[in-house]
Amino acid sequence: MSRDPAPGRLREAAGYRHTSIEAPQANDDLARERITVPWNTFDRDRKHLEAQYHDPDWDVESGWSFDRLHKAVELLVEDALDQPRILTKARVFELILLNGRIHVDPKDWFCDHLQHGDMVRKLRDRWTAEINSTVLAETHDRAGVGRVTGAFISGPNFSHTSPDWERLLALGPSGLLDFVRKTRQKRQASGSLSEAEVAFYDA
Repeated sequence: MSRDPAPGRLREAAGYRHTSIEAPQANDDLARERITVPWNTFDRDRKHLEAQYHDPDWDVESGWSFDRLHKAVELLVEDALDQPRILTKARVFELILLNGRIHVDPKDWFCDHLQHGDMVRKLRDRWTAEINSTVLAETHDRAGVGRVTGAFISGPNFSHTSPDWERLLALGPSGLLDFVRKTRQKRQASGSLSEAEVAFYDA
């Protein structure tokens, strides 16, 4: 798959209609920078965008074949039976991000096409079925009744977290990672880290 190194030419080839806006610099005395933004394209490209995940044109040179990636994930999971599952999940996710093939769609504003094959979700579903049939067997049966009757919904939780959005937006991804590392170091120095917390920070 060939890629145009100049994003502007990609947009022009895709037929974007552009609107120019002016963004003020830190110093108002400085010349304003003109930014070109491709507006008003969603309705025009909607049919294409709705079908873009049906048969993506994966870049074969951007990562491993899906079969190879799937086998690598299965081996990683097999070798991690004795480690916390939050850590296994993080390592599977990392493996997929580093080695999965991507698809770049010039009509999409977000480059988010990754050939992940739902492997993280399928791993979670496998763990869920396993724990529902053993440790939570009785609870699972009751949860089924609650779901059918509409009384309540419940199930096991595998590291379902809610980000601190204010901190994330203030620090950015790299700043947030730095904050996590420093927090871990402080907790570790004080001797207050539990095994579960160590696994969480590792993940």
